[in-house]
Amino acid sequence: MAKLGNPFVHELWITQTYHSGSNNTAIDISAVAGTPVYALADGKVTYRSSGYGSYCIQTLDNSDLKVYYVHTYNWVGANTSVKKGQKICEVAPTSVNGGYPTHIHLGLPIGKNIMDYFDRSIVFRTKYQAIKDIWFTGENLNWAKFKDLSYNNTMTYKVGDTIEFTGTQNIRKGAGDKFEDTGDISVGQTAEIISGPRTSQNEQFNLGANDSYTWWDIKLSGGGTGWVADVGKWKIYVEPVKPPTPPEPPVQTECEKQVVILNKRIQALALTTGTQGAEIKALESVIEEKNKKIVSLEAEVEEGKKVLSELQKKYDVLDTDKKRIEEERSGFELDLDKCEKKLAEGKKNFIKKITDKIGEWLGKLVA
Repeated sequence: MAKLGNPFVHELWITQTYHSGSNNTAIDISAVAGTPVYALADGKVTYRSSGYGSYCIQTLDNSDLKVYYVHTYNWVGANTSVKKGQKICEVAPTSVNGGYPTHIHLGLPIGKNIMDYFDRSIVFRTKYQAIKDIWFTGENLNWAKFKDLSYNNTMTYKVGDTIEFTGTQNIRKGAGDKFEDTGDISVGQTAEIISGPRTSQNEQFNLGANDSYTWWDIKLSGGGTGWVADVGKWKIYVEPVKPPTPPEPPVQTECEKQVVILNKRIQALALTTGTQGAEIKALESVIEEKNKKIVSLEAEVEEGKKVLSELQKKYDVLDTDKKRIEEERSGFELDLDKCEKKLAEGKKNFIKKITDKIGEWLGKLVA
């Protein structure tokens, strides 16, 4: 069975199980920024995006599965084929991954549970009791909680392949499951395929009905041969990658020992500085963009002040004109009032004169 490998070179610390309340069946694994991420299987990087938490997608060879490596950056080139165990990207810092604490979010397309496909030799850990209660037995992951599936749609075996057993299985003599059971094969044991495949021959030897398994003749690494049925309990053996053994250090003086210790501290600080440098550059880019916006807003404010000043001047002119017109109006109203009084006085005098004149005429007529 083809199984997904380890994205790092150490045990995996789970910080979140399948994300509940959605179709998202990814898991979160703790990691520091800049940590190399290794391909879970052979496949091509078919998509890369700095959005949605920064991620890339690897389409697996001979499979309908795609692996989503989320909260990562520094990916290999687009459409690059990557072998299982080769570096595919790095864990992204918080300034790049959408603001999340640094970790990797690993998932498959909707409807696929990634834990069903992992190599069961990978060590999973967690420091969260809630996760232990769901997926663990004590400090160890309970693999019985998950299916044991192969991601490879075209998985076949051939003579000469070395296989590794992922589950306990019987080994028999002969051609079918009615033949002698010679013992159990333990998890992790390896063997070489030396013949096959064959179907059951029980009926030929009058040992009952043929079964539906495919049988292979194997030679165990620890000695012994026999037949085993392909019941999904083995995979192609991959030689583990071992880190180089460091050379024995020469005898050092106390002063030289202190120099080595100081150099290691300097290297550690350089690594930390490198990671922080990437975060600082990203922050500087954000700050520069915000400064541009501030300069643009300040220019708009200055332009607004100019417009406001011009409007104030026009207002002042109009206000002066208003006050002058109101004063002129008051003067006109006062003059009009005087004219009306003079007109009324003149009218009264005129009527009196006419009345006096009429009275004078009448007096003459009577006399």
